[in-house]
Amino acid sequence: RLSGEVLNRLADLFTSAGIPTRHEEDVYRYLWDKIIYNCALNPLSALLEVPYGALAENPHTRELMDRIIDEVFAVIEAGNIKSFWRSAAEFREAFYGKLIPPTAAHYASMLADLKKGRTEIDALNGAVCELGRRFGVPTPANEFVTLLVKARELFRKLEG
Repeated sequence: RLSGEVLNRLADLFTSAGIPTRHEEDVYRYLWDKIIYNCALNPLSALLEVPYGALAENPHTRELMDRIIDEVFAVIEAGNIKSFWRSAAEFREAFYGKLIPPTAAHYASMLADLKKGRTEIDALNGAVCELGRRFGVPTPANEFVTLLVKARELFRKLEG
């Protein structure tokens, strides 16, 4: 494990090379915030082949994203995992109001992965499901999208 001093020096070197970098002690908070965002958007964008903004505008996909977000937060709470957000409601406010608008025209990279027959669904929604089982938290929406993506992966593989 590298010391804080070494990591700060490394961050300074990257920054001086034109790559803004900082040493972060609690990187897992950042990872979980990215996981929440990706769990809500990536599988639906890939399965429905629509950009993020369309998902936020459709009441049906919005309802499913809300359920996914609620389940992720239930897992976070049960596992005593740190996040920058105090609640699912607080995250949703930022998600729909600030996070999606700049990426509204973006499609999930999972769409291209799905066409190749292999995605990162197990590391996203699948991981939330696994943690949910471990902590005794039901995750039906995350399980649903995980199964759909896995089914689509298998169909792609069978198609050849």
